Amino acid sequence: MSSSKMRGDTQSSPASTEAPQHVMLVVRDEREGAAVRTQLSTDYEEAHVLLVSNLAEAFERLNEQPGIEGVVVDHDLPDGNSLDFLNRISAAKHDLPSVVLLPREGDGEKEAVEVMKSGAADYVRRSNSYLVEISFKLKEAVHHHRLAKQVQEMAEHREQMRLIRNIHGTVATVKHEINNPLSIISGNAQLLRELARALELGDEIAQPARDIEEASQRIASSLDKLENLKDIIIEQYGEAKETKATKGTGEG
Repeated sequence: MSSSKMRGDTQSSPASTEAPQHVMLVVRDEREGAAVRTQLSTDYEEAHVLLVSNLAEAFERLNEQPGIEGVVVDHDLPDGNSLDFLNRISAAKHDLPSVVLLPREGDGEKEAVEVMKSGAADYVRRSNSYLVEISFKLKEAVHHHRLAKQVQEMAEHREQMRLIRNIHGTVATVKHEINNPLSIISGNAQLLRELARALELGDEIAQPARDIEEASQRIASSLDKLENLKDIIIEQYGEAKETKATKGTGEG
């Protein structure tokens, strides 16, 4: 069976906060796959539904189209089963929820336990209403997955802000703790140099005083570089936030 193309332009539709926008079906039987695709396309008006019939093509498509948000995978496939799919998903670090299509009611209890342990978001047994159930469970799985990603991003953002505050506070503290004694050292070195000149003590006193002044200036310059480094870190963090926000709007 040849795979169908995604409906419409995958770049033009806005991301929905509810229904998945890009879905892949990995279903062995062509007629059943078409029925599932019709159900999803009806329930998710703007969805782009890709249909494949085996694991090899599924992973080829995942690598080609990383925007896929969720997968419905048949438990029995020509080149493996849903457990193989879930294990390969985990090994490849693909981050997407998967709903497994199991045999009819009364069968597949062991498989149900195994697929959930292997990382499936949910499963559906073939029954009279299983098409509607697939649609509902896939929508729920994608929705929860999106929420989990948002929570993770918020946590990462808070951690980044905490680090930025720590950097800012540490630099300010270091500058304050060094600048105060540094100004005393520099002032006393200048005083010694002037006294040496006034008392005509020669370079035996004046030169060490000049060396202390020059060292003080180098330390002050290093503190300025530390301040610049802090500003660069904060600026780059801001650019990273802006880039991430732009990607979230679907630009590019």
